[in-house]
Amino acid sequence: MIEKHVRSIKRIMRPLKKLARSLSANSKVFAYATANRISKRRPYRDGSSQPLIISLTTYNRRLQRVHLAIESIFHQNYRNFEIELHLSDSDISSHDQLPRHLKRLEARGLRIFIHPENLRSYKKYYYTLSSHPEATLVTADDDIFYPRDWLRKLVETHKRHPDTVVCYRGHALGITIDGELAPYSLDGHSTHETFQIPAWSLMPTGVSGVLYPPGSLNRNIALDAANFMRLAPTADDIWLKISSVAAGKKSVRVGKNNVHFTGIPNDDFEGLVTTNVKNGGNNRQLEACLKEFPDIRALIANAEQ
Repeated sequence: MIEKHVRSIKRIMRPLKKLARSLSANSKVFAYATANRISKRRPYRDGSSQPLIISLTTYNRRLQRVHLAIESIFHQNYRNFEIELHLSDSDISSHDQLPRHLKRLEARGLRIFIHPENLRSYKKYYYTLSSHPEATLVTADDDIFYPRDWLRKLVETHKRHPDTVVCYRGHALGITIDGELAPYSLDGHSTHETFQIPAWSLMPTGVSGVLYPPGSLNRNIALDAANFMRLAPTADDIWLKISSVAAGKKSVRVGKNNVHFTGIPNDDFEGLVTTNVKNGGNNRQLEACLKEFPDIRALIANAEQ
């Protein structure tokens, strides 16, 4: 009887939680849209440490909303960083076509680049890594409101584990009963282990932000556009994991559990989710990458034993 009541309460709470998330997201939309018009807040470089560059990308359907994610980054309580937005000319052909809200951010320190090719989600790290190998690289997504302490916690965890990739959210690349890597959708990404100790088997997922120290990505792999577009065209998280393991770097999580921050309301969320998760795209791309790099498969598998 008690279990029946508990299930009933959970059914009632589910839509209430969804409503609360929606109200939270809409309040953030208003707050950051207003800040974009009136704020003068900007990041800065104090010159006393190696550069930290936050890099992200977007595409035409999100050009009218990406400023909200960037504005949330501008309002971090850790401000010693630079920030870049990388676009393709298939989405926007010139700076003159930039929305006003992006031009306002550009005036406050955002660097905007328009590239002749379209590397899809890989744009969020490819050009920054290529141009600034000495920098600490932080990748961010274009549809997330990042809390004010987001960057500070990444940096603090990086200081505790300076030679390690740092994330808020990740998947455990586990081993099946047959000794094969477990399918991406069947992993224990929340309960496998705390992952607050660096691990080979933790694969960061970029939605909540990932910090890559200098030298933590094998540049020959990370910048191999022909191969990543062939093997993992919609799964940059997988390719970045391959690149970091090839560089000899483990990954660590900021907290005990995975964190997914408040999303920016949009109409096209289902696209990549359907391609990569519901249709098994991640599993196929992960298998293709591990087949291409058998030494990395072996390293992760042995780490699980």
